[in-house]
Amino acid sequence: MDDLKTELARAEALARAAGAAAMRHYGTASATEKADASPVTEADRASNRVILAGLRARSPTTPGALSPGRAGGRATAGAFHTAMRRSIDRDG
Repeated sequence: MDDLKTELARAEALARAAGAAAMRHYGTASATEKADASPVTEADRASNRVILAGLRARSPTTPGALSPGRAGGRATAGAFHTAMRRSIDRDG
């Protein structure tokens, strides 16, 4: 149980750090299009960098890019990223 509490605390700290990185762009971010024509802001990129750095610190094999989705029925790092972003968006 302590391992779970520790991991949850780390995930929460990472989500809060990513949220803080995104909030530095509040009111100033404009969207651009990614290759798939979906929007992305500098706030998105900043929070992505924080999350990616945090995940890499725990696991150096973390993919170089995080994007929402699934691969072959397995949850991807992007699915984790999406869950983290939803938490950030919800808790603001």
